[in-house]
Amino acid sequence: MNAPAIIMAAGEGARMLSDTPKPLHNVCGAPMIEHVLRALDELCPEKIVVTGQNGEKVEAACHGRALFARQDTDEKPGTAQAVEACRSLLAGRTGGVIVTSADKPLVLRETYARLLNEIESGAQAAVLTALPEKPFGYDRVIRHGGQVTAVVPEKDLNGGQFSITEVSAAVYAFSIEALFTALDQLPVPEGGERRLHDVIRLIAQNGGVVRAVPALETAECAGVNDRVQLARADEMMRRRINARHMRAGVTMIDPSRVYIQPDVMIGRDTVLHPGCEIGSGSVIGEGCILRANCQIVRSSIGAGAQLGNSLVKDSVIGAGARLEHAVIENAAVPDGAVLPPFTCLNRREE
Repeated sequence: MNAPAIIMAAGEGARMLSDTPKPLHNVCGAPMIEHVLRALDELCPEKIVVTGQNGEKVEAACHGRALFARQDTDEKPGTAQAVEACRSLLAGRTGGVIVTSADKPLVLRETYARLLNEIESGAQAAVLTALPEKPFGYDRVIRHGGQVTAVVPEKDLNGGQFSITEVSAAVYAFSIEALFTALDQLPVPEGGERRLHDVIRLIAQNGGVVRAVPALETAECAGVNDRVQLARADEMMRRRINARHMRAGVTMIDPSRVYIQPDVMIGRDTVLHPGCEIGSGSVIGEGCILRANCQIVRSSIGAGAQLGNSLVKDSVIGAGARLEHAVIENAAVPDGAVLPPFTCLNRREE
């Protein structure tokens, strides 16, 4: 697959009550937009990030991995307007396009691939859906004869629609031609905000095929609009990361109290005790024991090493080394070394 992706990142995130743009709030140590970029990197090498106010900060956080389209800040913000801002960058293109949001950090790469597969198999649109236990707060998926015909915001539900439990995650794939044809037909409502759920309705009315793609995990539907939802997203991401390491042979005495950031490598038969924190870029060898409250930041820990209540930052700890209540920064500890408790090493200070 080599389809483009649109990442909507122009929302002000007013409910976050923050000077930091919403896409740059961290989930498991990485900005939300970074999680979205990583999920799309292999699938969609060409990514377009739609920015608004504070766009420069969002662009800088992408580190040159995307093109950028600026949404007109004079317009009423809306998801359809965000996609419209990408029209010139997609002019003349055919095939599928992913449309997602920077505040959807939990959508899996496999899920984006399944959405695009529906377009490649002949659908004009595909929408990510789920059946949560509590559907309140989500847009609902409307079907007729089993076929998706519309997505309706909860505030617009009426009659029997309130009993619908299938929800939309507001993550889509479209045929590029069908998407912009529908955008051309999309009226401007009284409030001035045009939304992508109306594009789904228009595509279905035009005879296009709209398919629902069930989420692999209900968590994929979670968006982040305030600090409570940010904490929940962090928790769900942490559970996913920890489960991946445990399935690869790592023991966690209490997974709910182990904090591992993305891009960490941990060898099999390593044991992590409660309170361990392991930052991105760290490598932990096989058969290590990290007792309570160890913090590892951008460091390498050799096989069989044992650490307790220690901070290791930008350092290399040799195989079989033993540390207790140590602070090691910018240093290397030899293989088999046994450091006295409360050792402090910082080569930059020497």
